[in-house]
Amino acid sequence: MKKNQKIQSEPISVLMTVFNGELYLKAALDSLINQTYNNWELILVDNGSQDQSIEVIGNYHDKRIRLYRLKKNIGRTAALRFAFNKAKSEFIAILDADDVAQKNRFFDQMNYIKKNTDVALVASWTQYIDEKNHVIGSHQPPFIEQNLIDSFGWTNPIDHSSVLYRKSIAVRCGGYPKDFVWAQDSALFLKIASQYKIAIIKKPLTQIRIQGLSLTRSKEYAKIITTSSRRNYASSLLT
Repeated sequence: MKKNQKIQSEPISVLMTVFNGELYLKAALDSLINQTYNNWELILVDNGSQDQSIEVIGNYHDKRIRLYRLKKNIGRTAALRFAFNKAKSEFIAILDADDVAQKNRFFDQMNYIKKNTDVALVASWTQYIDEKNHVIGSHQPPFIEQNLIDSFGWTNPIDHSSVLYRKSIAVRCGGYPKDFVWAQDSALFLKIASQYKIAIIKKPLTQIRIQGLSLTRSKEYAKIITTSSRRNYASSLLT
């Protein structure tokens, strides 16, 4: 069996929630279709979109795409938990509806996590792009594990769309906490990092789209999620 085939023997469940994402949804879906790693399923949750998102999705006739339409918006956290529970695979990746995965992302991450069986979550460096797909910046979290864990003290160092993690471990950690309106990703990562090994691949495997003054990409939001995560998980980190 060739190396590529051996790595791809493990399926990946990709979680994507969509709310009025018609502008950039095609780019996100195309980046999945073009992956060199083709053993994946997409759990695509339309969270009550009122634009043309469903029409965009309807242009794809790929059996790996599993669409769930919600009648109304139930919130980001609830939609993520819904998608998480629908995932069939042990390995879960995230791609937001306005972000783009580099074509070798899944191959590189699965290759890493299969070689490092003690790693529960692997993320990567990322690039930031604007509405016209121009690269406008980058994010390079520490790749030395202790430095990465220490950085949780003042920010969320990991972009959600860059992660691949083991579902069984995320389940043990409680999954995305339902009481978090924001920062559900930071809270889960912090919980995992407190009990298991996490890692960073030192190259940009995802492009994160910045839309104007996007709340989820702002420095103020980073402060909010860090404070919230520490407050809610401080006791668990001490046990």
